[in-house]
Amino acid sequence: MEKKLRVLSIGHSYVVSVNRSVMRAMAADPSLSVTVVAPQFFHGSLRSLYLEPEPKGSSLNIVGIPVQWSGKIHLFRYDLSLLDWLLEQQEFDVVHVWEEPYIFSGYQLARYFRQKNIPFVAWTAQNIVKKYPPPFSFFEKKVWNWCSAWVACGNLVFSEMVKKGMPQSKGYEIPLAVDTDLFLPLSPSKKQDLQAQLGLKAPVIGFLGRLTEDKGCEILMGAIEKLPKDLPWSLYIMGTGPYEKTLKDWVARRGWASRLRLELLKHDEVPARLPAVDVLMVPSQTRKNWREQFGRMLVEAFASGVSVIGSNSGEIPFVIGNCGQVVPESDVEAWAAALERSLRQVETRNQFVECGLERAKVFSAEKVARQYRDLFIEVVR
Repeated sequence: MEKKLRVLSIGHSYVVSVNRSVMRAMAADPSLSVTVVAPQFFHGSLRSLYLEPEPKGSSLNIVGIPVQWSGKIHLFRYDLSLLDWLLEQQEFDVVHVWEEPYIFSGYQLARYFRQKNIPFVAWTAQNIVKKYPPPFSFFEKKVWNWCSAWVACGNLVFSEMVKKGMPQSKGYEIPLAVDTDLFLPLSPSKKQDLQAQLGLKAPVIGFLGRLTEDKGCEILMGAIEKLPKDLPWSLYIMGTGPYEKTLKDWVARRGWASRLRLELLKHDEVPARLPAVDVLMVPSQTRKNWREQFGRMLVEAFASGVSVIGSNSGEIPFVIGNCGQVVPESDVEAWAAALERSLRQVETRNQFVECGLERAKVFSAEKVARQYRDLFIEVVR
């Protein structure tokens, strides 16, 4: 019997079950033994998070360990004594560190596994070349020097890191993934039923994520304001943030309160709600120190049978491809025109939906898992 490749992946995002879809798909491979380490508790950007259990039938091993200072992403750290215990119980051939190299936990884990003489793969979503102040520049440099390979989650991330000096020969572009067993489209009749259940009248404009200026809330409001008055629409916002009150005041002033549904959803609630949307808007706005790193909601929309309109910020155009509309990020007139086309032209919208369903397969957890499997095999070869 061939020996299994023993993989350990560790990252704070694994506290949420949905974020373990790639490793769960890897664990279903009989040639692999996969263990994930995640915090027992973590301060998320929208709410406090406790380690969610694995679904029934999963072959993935999940180990929760304490972390300190989880409210400070650049400084939080793992309890290494629990990692010592884990390594006493099981040996690993390769480690995947799903933390940015410039934060302390990324450096902490890299140093730990280097001392244990276990090869590790680093990961990054940085798509702007930045010079970090000490000690973060030191953390990043050490991680890049020590890693056996590094993964960029997007096209721009890879090219920008190569510009920064990362060895291209050690780099791999592997995207974030969507669980296509979880995010599924609805039949037209079931979509109508869900919209009615949520108090939404078609066509439904959607927004998923944190309500902030850089996520495009001003563009969202500006584009909707320019829609023809005779054009019906509802707005479904799945998220919260600093712009929540602004949005509520905005719809109230215009007499649109009955058209809006706004709610903060847990990660595992999104798959059941997202298919209610007809057109998802992703109007992310590039700033000096940030541009959209991937746009996971885009691939979740693809898998859910939802058409998308995205800005040209960061990775968005590469993710959308030809399966949606890409709009100049700050051009409100262009946003309004694109939105009106999507709302009026049902046939075109449906063509984007079909294209998106096919494109979702590119980002499926199973496909991404195979890419990671091949990388890990290469690292230990």
